[in-house]
Amino acid sequence: MAKTVKDFPKKVGKKHDLEKYTDGQIWELEQGKDFDIQVNSFVAYCHNYAIRTSKKVTTRTSGTKLYLQFKKI
Repeated sequence: MAKTVKDFPKKVGKKHDLEKYTDGQIWELEQGKDFDIQVNSFVAYCHNYAIRTSKKVTTRTSGTKLYLQFKKI
C-alpha cells in the first residue's frame, strides 16, 4: 500500500566525472570498476553529457565494457 513520507531518500551512488574522457581518445571503461550503474544507463548518461557540453560521443558496448570517444562539434 502506498504511503506518504517526510523526505526523499538520500541519493545512492557516485557522480561520474566524464570531463577526463573528453580528450578525443577512445576510452575503455568497465562496469564495476569505472562506473557503478548498468552499462546501457551509463551510455545514456554519456550521451546526455555530450548534449549538455556541446560535444559528440560515439559509444560501443561489449558485455560489461563500454568504449567511448568524445569529440568537439
